[in-house]
Amino acid sequence: MLHRFLALFAVSCSLTTVLALPGAAEAVGQSFVVNSTADPGEGLCDQTECTLREAINAANANANGTDVDTISFAIPGGGIQTIAVKDSPLPSLSGYITVDGLTQPGAFCIPGNRTLTVEIRGDAVPDAAGLTATGPGVTIRGLVINRFGPTGYGIKLSNGTTVTCSNIGTNAAGTAALANGIGIYGESVGGFTIGGSTANGNVISGNTFDGIRLVSVSQGVLAGNRIGVSATGSALGNNSFGVSLLNTDGVTIGGADESARNLIAGNGASGVRISGISGHDNIIRGNYIGTADGSTERPNGLNGIEIIGAYQNDIAGNVISGNAANGVVVQDSTAASNEIIGNIIGLKASGSGNLANAANGVLIDNAPMTLVGGNTESDRNTISGNGSNGVYVNGPFTDGVRVSGNYIGLNSAGTAAQANQANGVFVTGGALASVVGNVISGNGVVSDDLTPVAGVRVTDRSWLGMGSNVIGLAADGATVRANRGFGVLIEDSGSNSIGGLDNGNTISGNSDGGIKIVGPLAQQNVISFNYIGTDATGVMAKPNSGPGIAVLDSSYNLISSNVTSGNQGPGILIEGATSVSNDVDLNIVGTVADRSAALPNAMGVDVVGATNTNVHRNIISGNTGDGLRIESGASRTTVYENRIGTTDELGTVSLGNTGNGVAIINSWGSSVVSAIAFNGGSGVTVVGETADQNVISSNIHSNNGRGIDLGANGIDSDDQLDADTGPNQGQNFPIVTMAVPGTLTVVDWSIHSKPLTKFTAAFYASPGCDSSGNGEGARWIGVSMVVTTDSSGNGIGTAVLSGATLPGEIITAVATDLDGNSSEFSPCREVSPVGGDNPPPTITTFWPHYLTRGQDTVISAAMGTGFIPGVTQLRWNGEPRETTVVTQFFLQATILASDLTVGNAPFYAQVTVSNPGPGGGTSAALLVLVRSRADANCSGPVAGNPSGVSPEDALHILRIIAGNAIPAPDCDPNADGIGGTTPTVADALYVLRVAAGLEPLP
Repeated sequence: MLHRFLALFAVSCSLTTVLALPGAAEAVGQSFVVNSTADPGEGLCDQTECTLREAINAANANANGTDVDTISFAIPGGGIQTIAVKDSPLPSLSGYITVDGLTQPGAFCIPGNRTLTVEIRGDAVPDAAGLTATGPGVTIRGLVINRFGPTGYGIKLSNGTTVTCSNIGTNAAGTAALANGIGIYGESVGGFTIGGSTANGNVISGNTFDGIRLVSVSQGVLAGNRIGVSATGSALGNNSFGVSLLNTDGVTIGGADESARNLIAGNGASGVRISGISGHDNIIRGNYIGTADGSTERPNGLNGIEIIGAYQNDIAGNVISGNAANGVVVQDSTAASNEIIGNIIGLKASGSGNLANAANGVLIDNAPMTLVGGNTESDRNTISGNGSNGVYVNGPFTDGVRVSGNYIGLNSAGTAAQANQANGVFVTGGALASVVGNVISGNGVVSDDLTPVAGVRVTDRSWLGMGSNVIGLAADGATVRANRGFGVLIEDSGSNSIGGLDNGNTISGNSDGGIKIVGPLAQQNVISFNYIGTDATGVMAKPNSGPGIAVLDSSYNLISSNVTSGNQGPGILIEGATSVSNDVDLNIVGTVADRSAALPNAMGVDVVGATNTNVHRNIISGNTGDGLRIESGASRTTVYENRIGTTDELGTVSLGNTGNGVAIINSWGSSVVSAIAFNGGSGVTVVGETADQNVISSNIHSNNGRGIDLGANGIDSDDQLDADTGPNQGQNFPIVTMAVPGTLTVVDWSIHSKPLTKFTAAFYASPGCDSSGNGEGARWIGVSMVVTTDSSGNGIGTAVLSGATLPGEIITAVATDLDGNSSEFSPCREVSPVGGDNPPPTITTFWPHYLTRGQDTVISAAMGTGFIPGVTQLRWNGEPRETTVVTQFFLQATILASDLTVGNAPFYAQVTVSNPGPGGGTSAALLVLVRSRADANCSGPVAGNPSGVSPEDALHILRIIAGNAIPAPDCDPNADGIGGTTPTVADALYVLRVAAGLEPLP
């Protein structure tokens, strides 16, 4: 009994706080001083000897509640003191214990410098943990823990464990590997801190497997550590992952402050791995991953960061560069809603200078709802300099991915190219993604048919929505930073949307072209509201080296409302025998965005061998070559309501294409109905023996060449029976034999062509004729009915056309057979009235045949001859009235209400028509009846009764009163002019008194 008491007393004397004797108040935190490197020791922690094992046992035995026991060190001798654990693992730390190696003389840990002098090694217990916490509130500080392996742990965590200023898996200097199996391990714990800041972070390197492995943990922090690199920043990798999180939540790796930065580099596998379908809401922020200093490559052996199956994790503000595979990987269908924001991926920490991840910057593989970037500058990732793609999106479960607001292929200032070696963004494998608000430029090193690259590439039945990106220019939207290949490449993928109202892209400066759509599965893509070949304002040329938009062997695509100008190839190219039913609609091709000046493409629109292409309502002007070329067997191309060489609807603004307006070359079935003017060549030229069945019905004028030129050989004279061949079968042009002006124009015309063949003729008016004598056609005024030639090949017709003409204008015509072969323009015919310039008119008919006193203004019509627009006037009782001449034989005039109230009705007015001189004259008068309002039954006047009232009028009024009749539509039953419109007895009496001569007419 005495011996036991003495032992207890000896222990108590070694403590800074004296242990209470039995029966005293509850013990508080104590300090146990390790003074020996021996293990296991004699069993007691006393002044004579206190080993680490004995100190742990003593601390565990102390009933300290939540007060903290401290195990400090005062091992005699200088240098590193090594505690070699023997025979069995050290006891667990049961809770509220601090093991502080910095208390050993000579040890210190300050920012940028440390000396550790207490080493715990586990060669003899390879499956054990160096230190194991089993209770809360354990702190491990300033220790070197190594050689607990190959299957042991350096430290095993518990709830609330803190590990600082320690080297786990290295020598005391932190420069050489002395591996544990795993550096730090925690399972089903939370609230722990590993490091805290760069001032008290750990070196966790050189371990056989992971540096840190956490399983099903919650709410922990890893900050300020070196994981996979030495204390001096050289590679000292953990052989597997730097940090591995399995089914964890709320773990933070790093932090917003620079002092929280972890250096995670040089590891054998990935720098950080987050996995497990229950893993979520972990944060990786502010770390260097793949580099130890932000500028020197220290590659992790696989990826910088990988998220496999875990969801709602954030990767923010890191430098993720220099890794042996990808910068970031997000993989698996359960890995949903992860965010990658504000990182530098593939460059140095300065944001300039390559520090490449060897594969992709970001790989998203079957992981839905991943966000790369965001809407603010702080969300922006710089993803550049990587060995393959900037962002690679793959797999059918990759739905709802959004790549937004990033610089991809540029430095972090958005000014200089830092190429990703392949594509800026690559979407494939059936993935669905949106790419919005990025600058994607400077990407691609080599592009060819075997390894095509682009700023943005989508393949393999994937879907992409793109808006508000700049592709091929710097962030200023003006400086060229070309992507190799096309700006956007769509291969065998359908229903993609590139641009949109208020979401257009600027796709310019790229080394091959702007947008390329290729392959039979690349259908129903929509390219709209983009600037292609210009700067972001649509004013300056920033040429794509090839076409602005190219559709190759692809069908049912819509190209609409783009500005496609300044390109070194065609503005728009539709090519391939399997390119069917593509629509080119409402684009500006060859001018600045406001259409005020030319910004030429090498050609406007080129349709090569395609079928059923629709070119509708575009402005195709200012281009260096032809405005529109249809060639190489293209068929059934519809060219409708375009402005080619001009920019306004009337074709008055000159902005011509240097070549032809439209060139049809060995192609058939085209229909050209557009305004084509001011071009350097012909308005429309048709070339090639197979160029048949092309209908040309356009407003064509002011072109330097012919209006329509079949064969590009000048005027083709009409030949006998139209026996020649060639473009449009060498169709003979018609002859206009008479053209009479008016609101409706009347023409006589003839044609000599193939016998027994049906033709129509389209007619045009122009202010003048070409010097050749065959005109163009500035204004379409109508088309004739079908005329059939006789057995001699002759046909004649008369047409009343809906378009108005004036004397002195020029009429031309284009004949088209029912197969669709249109001719050149006919010789010119001046519009002139029949009988000379100003014949005397006649009037034969006036409508309505009679009027009624008291009517409002009446629009009347007259027929006769010699009516001239702007000249002929209808006169009412000698006074001119407002007159509109519709044809030479028909006019309309306004009869005023006051014309119908003068004098007593009924009366006859004299109606004449006149053409003022010189020449002209006035017609004979036509009498028009104005009836009395007393003519109640609308029967008109009775012979011999100048009052116009008959007994039938009285009878009609009486029948109305009796309910046996209703008023006639244009008769007024209120005969006496008093009261409302309902007839009364007074009306009947009045009518009878008028008939008896007892009352005057009303």
